[in-house]
Amino acid sequence: MKGFTLLEILIVIVIFTIGVVILLGAISTMIRGSGDIESIDIATNLARDMMDEILAKGFDDPDGSAFGLEETEPRNNFDDVDDYDGWSKNPPQDVNGTPYDGTDTIPDYSAFTRAVTVENVPENDFDIEAPSTDGTTDAKRIVVTVSWAALGGNPSVELKSVATEYHPDPR
Repeated sequence: MKGFTLLEILIVIVIFTIGVVILLGAISTMIRGSGDIESIDIATNLARDMMDEILAKGFDDPDGSAFGLEETEPRNNFDDVDDYDGWSKNPPQDVNGTPYDGTDTIPDYSAFTRAVTVENVPENDFDIEAPSTDGTTDAKRIVVTVSWAALGGNPSVELKSVATEYHPDPR
C-alpha cells in the first residue's frame, strides 16, 4: 500500500501548527518593536528640537535677572538658557505655543511630554550631583526629557548638554 496513515498526517499537522504559532509570535514581536522604534524616533526628534532651541539662547539674561523663568510663555519670549528650567508640556508645543495635538496639518504627539531642567554646574565638573543654586557658575547643565505612555511602562529619551559662558582669551 502506498500513501500515508492517519497517524502520520496528524503528526505533520501538529508540527506544521507549532511552526505557524512560533512564526506568528515572532511577527507579533516585530510589529510591537517597530512601534517602539517609531516612538523613540519621535521622542528623540522632539528632544533635539528643544535642545537646539535652548542652546541658541544667550547664557545670561540680557536684563540681568536671577536664575530661572522670568519670561511668560510662549517660549519665543524666553531670552536665555535658564528661562527653560522647570518647563514642561503635554502635548509638546512649538516655540509659538501651538500644541502638537493633531489638529489641521500638525502632527499628533499628544502621548508625549517634553520637560526641561537647567542647573548651574562648575566648569570643571559637569556631572556634579548637587549643582549650585545661586547662579554664579560659568556653566549650565541642560537636560531635556521626552517621555510617553507605552505598554509595560513609561519610557523616555533624555538629552544632556552644557552651555558655558564665553570668556575671551585675555592675550
